[in-house]
Amino acid sequence: MNFSFKNFYNELWNYRQFIFSCVKREYISLYHNSFLTLFWTFLTPVATLIVYITVFSNLMSTKLSVISIDTSHHSSYAIFLCSGIIFWELFSNITTKLNYVFIENSAIVKKIKFPKICLPLYKTIISVINFLIFISFFLIYVVFTDSFPIILFLYLFLIFILIIIFSFSIGLILSVANVYSRDFGHFFVFFINIWFWITPIVYPIGVLPQNILNVFKFNPMFQIIDSVRQIIIQKQFPNINSILYIIFINLIISLLAYYVYNKYSNEMVDKL
Repeated sequence: MNFSFKNFYNELWNYRQFIFSCVKREYISLYHNSFLTLFWTFLTPVATLIVYITVFSNLMSTKLSVISIDTSHHSSYAIFLCSGIIFWELFSNITTKLNYVFIENSAIVKKIKFPKICLPLYKTIISVINFLIFISFFLIYVVFTDSFPIILFLYLFLIFILIIIFSFSIGLILSVANVYSRDFGHFFVFFINIWFWITPIVYPIGVLPQNILNVFKFNPMFQIIDSVRQIIIQKQFPNINSILYIIFINLIISLLAYYVYNKYSNEMVDKL
């Protein structure tokens, strides 16, 4: 089903009930016969945070002082780490969920005629809902442990929108490409682990040699995480050049995603 920018939103609006029913069905299946599903959902990221806080707050005690993080208090490093890893988890969850979305839902794609974009969209909505729950607890903690001007929430909302666009676009490209060759999906599962470590999540950018830093800055997630830290830790608007770079990359990736989906989505049924 070919679509243009003009009728894209009309199609999504017409199928809004289908999208929301998919979201509802997934949550019902997730929480059915389980009183601790919410606990299991957040156990892994929380456990990861605890390990990173325990290990890196000691290993990087001297390095973290360059950004005014007092590692003698684990709560200070917790804010530093959470501000990076929560947004990384949003990116990681969206892209990994979308990676196999058409393959996992091949029966629906083959039997029902509907805009296939609905499938990656509803998966993205689920990831966003989980993110909002997680970050709500974190921001409550930040507000009660330190002053946090209201205007900073607007800055965070800007980064929130930009990372959703970036993640959805990457995920959409992967979801289509993976139908034609499973190697794309396998490669991304491998590469995202490397991507994590070339993004300043568990370490500050001050620990990087200048020549490596200059290369890492081309990583869009590097700029996103650094912008989040500027908002939450330094309590200021992110560097305008970083924001413009993220917007530029988003524009390129989203246009590429549109092209890939528009060109190859019709033929996916024959490949599934």
